[in-house]
Amino acid sequence: MTKGTFKKLGESTKPMYGPRALLVCGFTPLEQEKVMKLLNNIQFADISVTFATAEDADQHLDELFTRPDQSGRNDECLNEQMSMK
Repeated sequence: MTKGTFKKLGESTKPMYGPRALLVCGFTPLEQEKVMKLLNNIQFADISVTFATAEDADQHLDELFTRPDQSGRNDECLNEQMSMK
């Protein structure tokens, strides 16, 4: 495994493929509400959000990102379920 780094993205002529979407993991239903309010406040309300649940651990990203907006919301989050095992 290699050490990863983050790089700030800016405007580019290089196309990005796939839908504009966020995958949110590890938040309680109360925290999920705060995430949605934050996205609305920073004018990202038009971006589809998928909340990962414990059942999603073996799913591929392409399947998760094609789900309806806010799917998994108010379900037990992936982080809580995985830590209970």
